[in-house]
Amino acid sequence: MAKQPQWLDCPDNADPYLRFWIELLRTSYQDWGQRQPVWQFCAQNLDYLNLNLIPVIQTWFRQNLPPSAQRDNFVGLVQNVLIYIKNFPLGKRADNLEIAIAGYLLVLEARPRATHAEKWAQTQNNLAIAYSDRIRGERAENIENAIVSYSLALEVYTRQAFPEQWAMTQNNLANAYADRIRGERAENIENAIESYSLALEVRTRQAFPEDWAMT
Repeated sequence: MAKQPQWLDCPDNADPYLRFWIELLRTSYQDWGQRQPVWQFCAQNLDYLNLNLIPVIQTWFRQNLPPSAQRDNFVGLVQNVLIYIKNFPLGKRADNLEIAIAGYLLVLEARPRATHAEKWAQTQNNLAIAYSDRIRGERAENIENAIVSYSLALEVYTRQAFPEQWAMTQNNLANAYADRIRGERAENIENAIESYSLALEVRTRQAFPEDWAMT
């Protein structure tokens, strides 16, 4: 890849958590798109993969966020690492999810819908999945947050413009309604059935047999 960007520089006197975070980003930057090197580095540094990392990420992100025209690689790299942390099989699952949620919220700040609609919708979907899986907090509230984020993603992921993403998000939204605690149970099930049925309009047996079977 190109020369390492300045925002991946680490001060000599950096806090250990900041050093861990920057090294994690460097690992992903050097092997862009490869999950295993990131997981390997996390496995070797489990002591730093906890809630103390969240304020470090928040401060670093806001202090180093490039101007709008130069932030795609910056935000894209951060989001990739957050996805890897969210799915990391070791450490404390609850902490990994909290780190991912906090990070996705930063990404949404940096890439608003007005200027990055498709990527914004992708992050809303990622955030919704993390809320659906969340361990901390009230389960009912987490599901409500997931439904809100899936619904926001669908405002961009329309069937006409993004049929596959639309169908995927409809399927995910249906899962959230099926699990929903608040509201009337019968109505939640009806909403789930409706969203599954919509997903199947795109996820046909002929075009997407595995997705069709899952839905």
